[in-house]
Amino acid sequence: MSTRLSTLRRLARAVRGEARRDEVVDLLWGDMPEAKARNAFRQALHRLRTALGEQIVPQDRERVLLQLEAIETDRDAFLGAVSAGNAAEAVRAYRGDFLEGFELGEPGFDHWTDSERIRLGGLFETALRDAARQAMDDGRWHDALDVAHRLSQREPFDESAALQEASIHVAAGHGSAGAEASSSLLWRQTC
Repeated sequence: MSTRLSTLRRLARAVRGEARRDEVVDLLWGDMPEAKARNAFRQALHRLRTALGEQIVPQDRERVLLQLEAIETDRDAFLGAVSAGNAAEAVRAYRGDFLEGFELGEPGFDHWTDSERIRLGGLFETALRDAARQAMDDGRWHDALDVAHRLSQREPFDESAALQEASIHVAAGHGSAGAEASSSLLWRQTC
């Protein structure tokens, strides 16, 4: 059901809270005969409405409606923090790559999820860099190191990430750890 919810939500977001029923049927069951596809759609919509309630998925004969303001996601919290320029909150809100490992088998939807995963991942990496820099500027060395290390783990061959982590170690008075972080990058690049 979470598969159906994410797909319906994506469609609803694309058309400001609603999508035509035939759009949803084509996206989710485009490879089935029409009668079977419509039946599968009705069953999925019924299960979705039962699970989420009529206030979130109201009845409509022509469209699928979602009351988006009633649904909270980590993606929305993350994007809100990014928009507000709050890198530390964006880092806290990010729970992992968008729909990681999920494929619907529908090219349009799968392409969209791949693109969104890449876009959100790039925003997350920027938030990590900014949050580490802000924590360092505030003298919160432990927080700065934690965030910089997350970036280095996410991007093990990124020279600027390794240099940022090493710089924070040095600024925090951990010179040998800074040298180790730098040499770790060199080791990864030669392997």
